[in-house]
Parts: sequence; C-alpha cells; structure tokens
Amino acid sequence: MSNMPVYTIGITGTIGSGKSSVVERLSQAFPTISSDAIVHQLYKDPKIANHIMTTLFNEDVDVVDLDLLRERMFNDQTLKTKLEAIIHPLVVLEIEKFKARHKGIVIVEIPLLFEAKLEYLVDEIVLVIADEDQIIKRLVKNRNMSEGDIRKRMNQQFSVDYKKAHAHLMFENNESPSDLDKKVLQLISIWKERHV
Repeated sequence: MSNMPVYTIGITGTIGSGKSSVVERLSQAFPTISSDAIVHQLYKDPKIANHIMTTLFNEDVDVVDLDLLRERMFNDQTLKTKLEAIIHPLVVLEIEKFKARHKGIVIVEIPLLFEAKLEYLVDEIVLVIADEDQIIKRLVKNRNMSEGDIRKRMNQQFSVDYKKAHAHLMFENNESPSDLDKKVLQLISIWKERHV
C-alpha cells in the first residue's frame, strides 16, 4: 500500500452528524487532516489574522477575534463570503501539501465540502448523516447551542438530500460509540481490501 498513489477520501456531513468522531476513529488506520483544524492554525498566524481583521472589520490587529467573527458571520452572508475568499485558498493549499506527503489512502475532513465546491480535492466522498433529533440533542449537550441556532446553521448548509445525491457513500451515525467503532472498523477493512 505504501507505493500506491494517494487516494483521498473526503468526509463531510451536516453540523452535529458526528463527522469528527468518525474521522478520529479513521485516524487510527490512515493519515487524516481536518479543514477546521487548518483554519484554526491559519487564524493563529499574525499576518493572516491581520489580513482578516483589516479586510472584514477595518481593525489593524494581529489576532482574530473569534467571538466577533462567529457573531457577525452568523447573520451576515457578505462577511462570510469575504472570509471564505481569504481562507478557502489557504485551506486548499494545506490539503494539497498534506496529500503530496503521503501515499495510499488519506482522510480529509471537510464539513462544507459541497458548499465550498471542494469536491475536486477528493476521490471519494463519504457523507456522515444522523437523525435530526439526534443532531439537536448532541449540539445542545456538547456545544451548548439553542435549538433555534442549530436550525439556522442547518439551513445555511446544503440540504441532506443534495449531499446524499452527490456522495459516494452514506455513513449513518445514530448509534452508541461502540456501534460506531464497529462500523468504522468495517469501513477500514473494506477500503484496505479495495486499495491494496
């Protein structure tokens, strides 16, 4: 497997579907990278932070005010578009660098893969899905979000039906952590057999 060309599997899904839990388990078998983690690292770069804060808020500072960013972006599509124009090309660059360092299967977690039109970065798309009541329960408990905010965030993303129609594989994540472990192990086994 070490001599085969890189084969990139993109993990995506709606907010609260449990993408990160799936990726965390997949990381035990394959190299993984998360676009969210890349973004957090980019925000820590003083030059990038300054560019963001100057462009978006006309504030000449070297630190991204994440609370301000989340609050304003949540209600301002224009601001969101401006931020994405700065961040997305940098995220793509980091993902391409990651892929260039590896052979065989790699996992890339991109929550907004369809929304950001980043399908071209991956060879296969896995959509992690969960029942809406399960999603709401998780986000209320784990992120302390209100149901209203959760529904607003969900409505800002492409519909699950759209994502289902464009994904290669659906991965349901409604069960217990131990059931999730079993399902991920099955997936790992299938991929390893297919890409030896």
